[in-house]
Amino acid sequence: MRCAAACAAGEIKLCGSTLDCPMGTTCTAFPTNAKTLGICK
Repeated sequence: MRCAAACAAGEIKLCGSTLDCPMGTTCTAFPTNAKTLGICK
């Protein structure tokens, strides 16, 4: 995993809230072993 200024086609954006996501998408939580993260969908 790496941080980038923008996502390329097929990449996902991690988020902490919907405010982190591009217009028209929302932050959707998913569990991991250590903590709950989110992706913009």
